[in-house]
Amino acid sequence: MKKHLFIGLLLLCSCYIADAQYNYKKYSRKGNNDWALSANGGIQIAGVAPSKWQKENIAPYMRIAAEKWLKTAVGLRFGLQGLSFNYVGDHSKHPYVGLFGEAMFNTNYIFNGYNPNRIWLLNLDIGVCFMYDWYKNIPNFCFTGGLTNSFRLTDALYFNFTIASMFGWSIYESNEDLLPSFSVGLTYRFRR
Repeated sequence: MKKHLFIGLLLLCSCYIADAQYNYKKYSRKGNNDWALSANGGIQIAGVAPSKWQKENIAPYMRIAAEKWLKTAVGLRFGLQGLSFNYVGDHSKHPYVGLFGEAMFNTNYIFNGYNPNRIWLLNLDIGVCFMYDWYKNIPNFCFTGGLTNSFRLTDALYFNFTIASMFGWSIYESNEDLLPSFSVGLTYRFRR
């Protein structure tokens, strides 16, 4: 009886190992598109309360970044963002620059595995930003977060639509502040 149980357990383990090797090949990427450059432009609003959604509170937004995918599901992004934000509290334009670093999580891969023919990608971005407000002449550390939708145009070129935000203390008021942005742009992925 123990001998049959041992043989059955051995067969079960060997089937599990064979299945794991099959899934590893099925969900693994060949290492293409490890580096990328992206440029986005759009709008930014100081705050999300209904009173903040005014024409005077909308400002231009720009973001330039370099990306490096460490694994198929995880990557890093570093870059600059900014131009300015308008704040209705002081009716002023606040030019700023933000140096940011983010971790990118490929949600398509995490939930569905690797598919080389996929034309739509959704990334969750979480990171930190060093922001300098030229109007107030003060630095600030913020958190960043957002969702990036990418649509493949060619093997190397992607169209992006990004909804993101900076979260921080005393960005434009003396409490928790939020700078949401909506932008579109292009990403060029380098081949190895």
